[in-house]
Amino acid sequence: MDNYEYVNYRKEKELVVCEMKVKVGKDTVIFAYYFNEDNHLQFADASNLNDDSVMVIFD
Repeated sequence: MDNYEYVNYRKEKELVVCEMKVKVGKDTVIFAYYFNEDNHLQFADASNLNDDSVMVIFD
């Protein structure tokens, strides 16, 4: 999709993190999804790079 700059996966301690940098309207947002080793979503957040805000979208 044209509005995605990247999608990265990494390991942080015992979690797998999927991070996506996306253009949403005029804002640039990094979405991060954290999964345990059983592939269950543990939490997710969205960081708006334009105003430095962070919003928890799943906990």
